Amino acid sequence: MQIVLPVIVMLLIGILTHRKQRVTDQGVKNIKALLSNVCIPAVMFSTFCAAEFDNSAMILVFSMAAFTVAA
Repeated sequence: MQIVLPVIVMLLIGILTHRKQRVTDQGVKNIKALLSNVCIPAVMFSTFCAAEFDNSAMILVFSMAAFTVAA
C-alpha cells in the first residue's frame, strides 16, 4: 500500500489539474520531456547500481537495456 498510494495521489492530482486546465499543452510537453530525459534515467541508474546480479540475471539486464534504448 505504501508504494501504490503515492501513485494514486499523483494520478488524482494530474486528473484534477487537467480538468481545471491549470497546465497548458506546452507545460505537459515540458513535464514529459523532464520525465523522459531526467527522471526515468536517474531511477534506472539508481536501481541498477543498488541491485545485486548473478550471471543468469545479466541476460535480463542487457535485454531490458536494449529494449529501453530501442524505445
